[in-house]
Amino acid sequence: MSSSLTLICIQTHLTQYHYQSYSILKKHLLKRIYQTLPSSSVHQRALQPTLVVFPECIGSWFYLMHVPMPHFLKNFFFNFIPGKSLIRQHLFSKHTLFIIYTLIINLYSFCKQLWQNYSQNRTWSGLFTRSFFRLFSRKTCETYLKLFSELAKETNCTIVAGSLYTERLELILNQNKHYNIHYTSEGLYNMSCVFEPINGNVCLIQGKQYPVADEIKFIDRYLPSSSIYSIPYTNINIGIIICADSWFPQFYEKFIDFNNNQKKFLFIIVALNMIDKNKNEWIYPWPGYSYFSTPNDVNIKHIQNLTLEQAWYTYAIKRAYNHLDKYFKNDFGVCCCHGIMSIMNDLQANGASTILLKKNVQMIQEAKTYKNYTILTCDI
Repeated sequence: MSSSLTLICIQTHLTQYHYQSYSILKKHLLKRIYQTLPSSSVHQRALQPTLVVFPECIGSWFYLMHVPMPHFLKNFFFNFIPGKSLIRQHLFSKHTLFIIYTLIINLYSFCKQLWQNYSQNRTWSGLFTRSFFRLFSRKTCETYLKLFSELAKETNCTIVAGSLYTERLELILNQNKHYNIHYTSEGLYNMSCVFEPINGNVCLIQGKQYPVADEIKFIDRYLPSSSIYSIPYTNINIGIIICADSWFPQFYEKFIDFNNNQKKFLFIIVALNMIDKNKNEWIYPWPGYSYFSTPNDVNIKHIQNLTLEQAWYTYAIKRAYNHLDKYFKNDFGVCCCHGIMSIMNDLQANGASTILLKKNVQMIQEAKTYKNYTILTCDI
C-alpha cells in the first residue's frame, strides 16, 4: 500500500468550442491530466496512486454536442471568436438562438417533457429549464459516463468527475462484485460520480442535497445518505460534496460514522459559481442563505459585508476543515475544485480552487499551480 496520494485539482476553463464534440472535449481534458501526472508510465502510476478532480456541472452542457445541425450552423454557434460576434448587438444571445433551434427540431419531445414535469409548485421558468435538461438527460449521462470512464482507464487515475444534471442514478452490485449504474428515469438531480482507475467503473455516486436558489426551481433534492470511497493502494478515504452542500453543517454530520482512526480523510468539493455575464459576482457582497434557513453558527454581520469569495472560504472550506478536525484524528484535507466557463458569451462562471490540508497537526495550504492553466497539485 502506498503511503501517499498525488492530488490533481483541474480548474477547467471551458467554452462552447470544447463542447461541440466528444473527441474535442476528451482530447482537451486528457491533455490537462497528462500535463501534471507524476509519471508517464501506467505501471509507475499504479505504484503512486493519483486522484484527479473536475468541477461541478462539467457534464451538464453535454447537450451542446447532441443537437444535430448542418455544418454552417455548427460554425456559427461553436467556432466564433468571443468579443467579435455581431450577435451580441442583437436581441438574442447565441445560446438563446441555439436553444430556440434545439426546441424547433425537438418540439414534440419537449412538449411531452413539459407535460410530464408540470407541477403547481414549480415556476414557468423552472418548468422550462427542467424540461429542457430532461430532454437530453439520458444522452448526456451516457456521454458523461463514457468520457470519464475512458479517462480513468487511459490515465490509471481515480477521477472525481464533477457533476451533471440527470435523472437519479443508483449503483447496483452485480455478481462479480462490481457496481453497475442503474437509470431510474426519476426526476432531475445534480449528480456526481467517482471512477476507478484501470477498469473505469463507477465506484461512488453523490447527489446535491441543498440546491442553490436558481437550481431549486428545476432540480430535485437528493436525499439518500452519503457514502465514502477508499482510494486503491492508499490509506485515504474520500467523501464528495457538491458545491452548496458544503455551506450546511448538517450535511457533514452524515460522515461522522465513517471515522476511521487508521485512515486519512479527504473532503472533495466540486463547485461552479455561475455569474452574471456583466459583472464578477465573486467579489460582490455575500447575500447570505437565499432558500434554506441560515445555520446557527453563521455570524449575521458577515452577510452583505463579506465578499462571496470570503464567505465561501469561511462557511464552506473552513467548515469542512473544522468538521474533520473535530471528528477525524489522522491527517486530512479539503480540496475544492471550481470551474471557469464561458459558453456562447451567455453561460459564465468563475471561482478559485484551493487545497487545505492538515499534516502533523498543522494546517497548511499546499498546492502549486501548473503552468498557465489553473491546475493545483500536491501529495497527501
